[in-house]
Amino acid sequence: MSSIRSCRDPIVWQQSKRLAALVFKATDRMPRSEIVGLTAQMRRASVSIPSNIAQGYNRKTRPEYIRGLRIASGSQAELYTQWEIFRELEFLEASPQIESLLTEIDCVLFSLIRKLES
Repeated sequence: MSSIRSCRDPIVWQQSKRLAALVFKATDRMPRSEIVGLTAQMRRASVSIPSNIAQGYNRKTRPEYIRGLRIASGSQAELYTQWEIFRELEFLEASPQIESLLTEIDCVLFSLIRKLES
């Protein structure tokens, strides 16, 4: 955490913020019947990723930062699952950018958690 001066510095926070914006844009095209259900859930999960990274960092302790990263990782897994379900239902078109960010964020969070735990 010493080289990071703000919760906005980590690349994973920047990537996850971008992912949230893309998810909001993609879900604008969802069927009206899904707005209250899975669309809202996907949007909450996407916003939860950068939010928990920031919250964990701002608590200023390594254990709290790790906890925030783990919660963000759970939200990423939740969003990935929801994205896959919507794709199977053909509610959403493929988005290589979203799918790439989902995978990249997962890898970066996993690596960062392992590094901070050692």
